[in-house]
Formats: sequence, structure tokens, C-alpha cells
Amino acid sequence: MLAWSILAIPFTIFTPMSPNVYVLLTGVFFATLCGAAWAVMMPVGFQLYAPSRMRARFMALYLLAANLLGLSVGPIAAVYFAGLWKGAPRPLAHGAATIGMIAAPILLTCCIAVYRAAGGRVSAQAGKAVIAAT
Repeated sequence: MLAWSILAIPFTIFTPMSPNVYVLLTGVFFATLCGAAWAVMMPVGFQLYAPSRMRARFMALYLLAANLLGLSVGPIAAVYFAGLWKGAPRPLAHGAATIGMIAAPILLTCCIAVYRAAGGRVSAQAGKAVIAAT
């Protein structure tokens, strides 16, 4: 999962600035494919370390915080950073790329922290949970 997180960084930063629609859609596809680990690592950490009676509360708080921050701060930050690119042909694309440059290292640091805290067991235990559920 950690390797997928690292692979997602270039797509997250450079995709918004692509000049062609097909390149943009391809970049969004790969950014979503590779960046899915960012959305998975935190819930996996909750499943591994939270007490069994607290897991639902942790997930509810995580989803609440992630959605409140992502849906309220994200669009405002994109427009703010777009305003800093005066004279650019597509300032909103540069604003989105700036958000990618800020968010990618933060998310990668969180993924590394969960991976190290799990002692490298995240992938193995997540795979066992998927196999046990089927």
C-alpha cells in the first residue's frame, strides 16, 4: 500500500495542469487508483488498534472530520491558491496542483506512520480480513 501511495504523488500534483482532456482523465484515473491507499490506511489502523467497542466511533469521527475538512476547506483553498497565480492561463488548475503539493506529503507521512505502527502487518492483516469476509 505504501508503494501505491508513493506512486500517486506525481499524478496528484501534475494531473491538474495537463493541457489535454484525455491526459487529464488518464491522470485522474491513475491518481484515484494509486491514491486509494490514502483513504484505506487510516481505517485499517482503526481496525488494528482501536478497542472493538470503539471502532465505530473512531470511524464516525474520522469520516466526519475528513468530510468537513475536505468539503469545506478544499474548494476554498483551491480558489485561494488559484488567485495567487496571476496571469496563468488556467489558474484553477495551478491552484489544484498546489493543493496536491501540500496534501501529498502530509498524506504520505500519515500512511508511513500507520505502516510503521503496524510493523508492516497492514497489508497482510487487511488481506486476511478480506479473505475471511468472503
